[in-house]
Amino acid sequence: MDMDSTMSLVFIQGITTLVATEARIMTRNMVSPPSARLFLLEMLATFQLCTCFMVLHPMADIDPKPQLYLAHIYSFMAVHFYLTLNESTSNPASTLVCIIRKGDSMQIGLLKIAAQFLGAFLARIYQNFLWSMRISSLFTDPVVCGNPLQTGLLKAFLTELISSITFQLSLLESQMQELRIRANVLSLATTSLIYAGGHLTGAIFNPALAFSMHLSCFSEKFWNYILVYWIAPCIGSVLVVIAWDEVLPLLRREM
Repeated sequence: MDMDSTMSLVFIQGITTLVATEARIMTRNMVSPPSARLFLLEMLATFQLCTCFMVLHPMADIDPKPQLYLAHIYSFMAVHFYLTLNESTSNPASTLVCIIRKGDSMQIGLLKIAAQFLGAFLARIYQNFLWSMRISSLFTDPVVCGNPLQTGLLKAFLTELISSITFQLSLLESQMQELRIRANVLSLATTSLIYAGGHLTGAIFNPALAFSMHLSCFSEKFWNYILVYWIAPCIGSVLVVIAWDEVLPLLRREM
């Protein structure tokens, strides 16, 4: 039963990634206006990230746990980063880093963030569709809040803050590496953070992904979820920029 369920989830995740990849290829070839192409590529990359995370998430309760879930997350994230990292971030917190460091203008950054949340919302609709089709018994009703916060508010805030800081530093530290290596480095960082903090908050450190996965929870405890899943990662992004552009260069000069 578990094996059949696992294979069905992997199949859905693979098909979703394939369709999203083909859609991005068509966007590159057929959409000429730069802003529209940028918007669609970011939206599709975020849709791919959110849908596949939601599809794979039920594996967290399948033995051997959490090894099975983490192995599939690592594999998917390595593929996702390899396919999308050169043109998309799929994460508003990462886009915020680019805006603050002047890598993106405010206009482009806001366009990307809008695309990310639209992609996350479409992923939520896709999840509702999968559940309504009863494709897998492991899918839960998306209307019901899964209560991802399994600890106090302060500890949850710090978990997402530290996870965001760690991931954004990994993103900056690996930016000069070959894409194939960088994709695996970031996938390892993501999987490690989920292993360390997943039992507390899910270790999402991505406001768009949190919005997509736990939309019903936002409606029940709005400010708690805003604080943990939106504000904490964004504060982490600001702290990373300060550390990377101001503190670390100062320390290097003094050494």
